[in-house]
Amino acid sequence: MQISLEGKVAIVTGVSGDGQVGQAVAKALAENGAQLAICARTQSNVEARGKELRDAGARVFAMAGSLTDEDQVRRLIDDTVSEYGRIDILVNLAGGLTRYKPAVEYSLDDWRVEVDNNLLSAFLTSRAAFPHLQAAGGGIIINFARAGQPQANMVAYNCAKAGLEALTRTLALEGRDLGQSTTRCCRAGPAHPSWPSDRGRTRNLRAGPDASDSDDASQRVDVRPDGVEINIRRCYLIELLDAQSINPTTQGRKSDKKSEDVLTLTVRARLQRVGREMRMLVENTDDQTRADPGLLRIVARAHSFQESLMQNTNLTVHVIAGQERVSANYVYRLLRLPTLAPDIITAIVNGKNPLQLTAKKLMRLTPQIPVDWAEQRKLLGFRCAITARHRGPRKVNP
Repeated sequence: MQISLEGKVAIVTGVSGDGQVGQAVAKALAENGAQLAICARTQSNVEARGKELRDAGARVFAMAGSLTDEDQVRRLIDDTVSEYGRIDILVNLAGGLTRYKPAVEYSLDDWRVEVDNNLLSAFLTSRAAFPHLQAAGGGIIINFARAGQPQANMVAYNCAKAGLEALTRTLALEGRDLGQSTTRCCRAGPAHPSWPSDRGRTRNLRAGPDASDSDDASQRVDVRPDGVEINIRRCYLIELLDAQSINPTTQGRKSDKKSEDVLTLTVRARLQRVGREMRMLVENTDDQTRADPGLLRIVARAHSFQESLMQNTNLTVHVIAGQERVSANYVYRLLRLPTLAPDIITAIVNGKNPLQLTAKKLMRLTPQIPVDWAEQRKLLGFRCAITARHRGPRKVNP
């Protein structure tokens, strides 16, 4: 089941290294229509992730900065509001394990660095974003914490993550107390390879008189050695993201908290040690059982641009670029896509495109798309996927 986040604005912190969880979370939000603000400490990394997302058709504001610095956190929040006018979702992923040694060997600087990176950063961003989430009519904060019992040689990290869970519960309670349009706060945590499978589940932190242990599965993220699985009951997601903006038929309908209508998102990943850190690297998957949201998004956007140009002869590519806050070159490249053979478009819509054809690859190939439909199929890898042979160009208004 596809949930639309069109019109929603999400801030994701810790979007730095290629293949890490932050990159996967930002990509998933963008593919579902969210406008993004991403932040990481390293300028080159955050710029690279921003470019990847923009090339796939997302609207992204990228900023490099330290989220342990109050002024830089304020700049992230203020610049996001200036860019988009609102904030609906905050995902705190900044942090990680950087100190691994016995507690007696920890210096005061070691302690401060680990606690600041994992706890102070989440507090500062949540505190700064909270009023804007409320102003938007309520939103959601997702904090990534660890699950299970503390482990040796990680004293500062263990304490920081315990504090993060307390921060999450506190904000959930305060969000509830602000009224019906609340700001919700929940946490996600990883599972250790040796733990039983249910130890990786997160407890539902949706505060309120109806929150109980029986509601644990309503919002849950399982992070395991072989991947990440997110399970969210549709009734809660609609409630969090404003049902009227997602599905008009839900207006006035009371949420059924017993509903088994669960949206499950799965991403393959693997644990890999990098120095003293254990990182979860998201892997490319060859499984494709449904249409690629990224491909659908750029194809739909391309046809929308073409239709606008055909209906309004005074409209130019540069005007569209200004309205969409993208480059004119991006619009020109997208306008090549409506020339694709009808069976190619049909295959993309039905999820029958070649597995290697992603939104990123399609955008990279747009300047090379030929007029001949048979050559298009060859370029995009449809030689075996499509047997029909159509020829003939489709003109696009210059």
